[in-house]
Amino acid sequence: TTQKTMRLTVELIVKHSVQKLRRDESLEAYCSRLTHVNLSGKKIERIENLEGCKVLQVLYLYDNRITFIENVAFLKTLTHLYLQNNYIVEIGEELNQLPSLVKLFLGGNAIRRIENLSELRHLEELHLPGQHSEQGGPLEFEESTLVSLGQSLLVLDVAGNGLRSIASFRVLRLLQSFNVANNFVADADEVAAIFVGDACNLLHTLDLRNNPVTKIPKYRDRISLMSPELTKLDGRDITRTERQFLTNMYALKARRVTAQREKQAMMGGGMGMGMPGVEGAQMMEPMPDGMNPVQERYDSRPKIRDMPTRKPASSIQPGQRDDFVPEPGRDREAEKNAFAQQRQFADVDLASGGGGGGGGPGRNCFSCGEEG
Repeated sequence: TTQKTMRLTVELIVKHSVQKLRRDESLEAYCSRLTHVNLSGKKIERIENLEGCKVLQVLYLYDNRITFIENVAFLKTLTHLYLQNNYIVEIGEELNQLPSLVKLFLGGNAIRRIENLSELRHLEELHLPGQHSEQGGPLEFEESTLVSLGQSLLVLDVAGNGLRSIASFRVLRLLQSFNVANNFVADADEVAAIFVGDACNLLHTLDLRNNPVTKIPKYRDRISLMSPELTKLDGRDITRTERQFLTNMYALKARRVTAQREKQAMMGGGMGMGMPGVEGAQMMEPMPDGMNPVQERYDSRPKIRDMPTRKPASSIQPGQRDDFVPEPGRDREAEKNAFAQQRQFADVDLASGGGGGGGGPGRNCFSCGEEG
């Protein structure tokens, strides 16, 4: 069954307007003083019969069946236009002729490409969530339109539009609130691109919920530190305490990494060990050809084979003495000669029959050579 539709007529405007028709007031006079018209949810298929609304500022036409934006070019005082949840498939030239437009709501339509908005010099808010184009694919933006909007746009909502890249929005330098929820942004570099240099340096609210990028480890920490102006991420405030904690933590990690690198560079360059870094390579002096410092250190160390060893007892001849570990400052040859002479005197005394018990006459003291 075909659902009944309604035409946008002056009578419909009067019926659903907050301002009441005065007694003896003509419809033309009534429409000429209207500043707000609310015709949302009236099953309207076409925009028409608004020529008499010469000072209209706010027009509510959401939740209807409108397919084209038409018959609005004469609304030079219009500042707010609500056209969300209709069947609009493209943005024609009509919107470009609304010089006073400040807020434009086009969410929930079937628009594939955002264009013909370059003349809207005062547009501050653009709401485009949930476009369900029959052609599929991500929502596209005309480059000249983005560049022009960069001179005035403060709020942009592109949630649920199949976007994989947001780097192109960096031209919106005055942007303060950016809703990119429910898209396919997976790379943190795409987010960082909108903060590089003077791009989007006024952005204080960013929503990336339900994007693959939110699964990256330390996602919230990384995004929170991309801009000091960012105060709300994914609907949660970034407090001053949280930001200060993250700043101190990552600064400490950076100092530790720097110190470790400097230590490795000094060890590599000063000690000749490992693979030196740039600093270590500059500290190292070239070695002469044929020089091997490792071999030189090995050769200068004492060897076990050069150390004196104790001779077996059977190899010591009479008159000889084991010369194990010579003591510095002693004349070993003189000691040997003295010992041999004493041994000779003892042998002569025994041969003459002077050996008996006790200290008998004619026996020499072995230690001093005197008669005992």
